[in-house]
Amino acid sequence: MYSNPVYETYYGSKRSGADIEEKMARELQKMKLGNEAKQKEIEKICTESEEIRQLKEKIKAAYVSKERAAQIAETQIRKLEDIVYIFSRCLTKNCLETRC
Repeated sequence: MYSNPVYETYYGSKRSGADIEEKMARELQKMKLGNEAKQKEIEKICTESEEIRQLKEKIKAAYVSKERAAQIAETQIRKLEDIVYIFSRCLTKNCLETRC
């Protein structure tokens, strides 16, 4: 095994590869458990907080309203496109009949 001061400071001077891997696995497991605990705490706060529930409902309602507004706008655009098409056909027809 080679001598590296940074390596030796963190892992100790005479640890084997298996010891190092085991220590890293324990540290990763601790981090994972810590992250899971934090996530559970966040979920608990979100479900228990009336204010957060109300805000979530308002956000959901806003998304629904936004989607509905987009659908209405799309319908209006299609209707206007139809009107423009019909008007242009009428102009062309009138132009041919009156020899513009």
